Amino acid sequence: MRELFSFVALNEEDALVEVCVAFFGEEGESFNDQAVDRHTRDVSSWSGAVAEELSSLLDIKAPAVFSSDVLDDSGRKAIQKFANALANDVKSLKDSVSSDTLKRQDELRAMQEMIDREEQIALLLDVIEEQQGAHAEYVTTVSGLEWSIHHCH
Repeated sequence: MRELFSFVALNEEDALVEVCVAFFGEEGESFNDQAVDRHTRDVSSWSGAVAEELSSLLDIKAPAVFSSDVLDDSGRKAIQKFANALANDVKSLKDSVSSDTLKRQDELRAMQEMIDREEQIALLLDVIEEQQGAHAEYVTTVSGLEWSIHHCH
């Protein structure tokens, strides 16, 4: 349990900054950096304090009610069941955050692909417009030459 708390507190601020950058992508670095940094420090400070407080609780001796002499098998099983459920909840939360991060990255990639396609379409429309202008100039020139040929003879 102590390892879990030390793991949670370890590099807390760096981990939160990485999560923010991963979630928001490059635009997360560019807009509201100060607000993101401030909130990251606040959350990191709070999380570190919670981890420290929980860790300090491990040093407190449990009352005699929880000693192995008094606690029966069903009590130990209930506590173990609760610990397992808590571990599953933590794993589920980590998986959910990871899934959300991947989903966000996929959405950003899809949006970038749409932007790239729109830019390609805009370039294509510019080329078509230039081609139509050149065609119109060609038609005008050919018409002028035909007129000159017919009127000169």
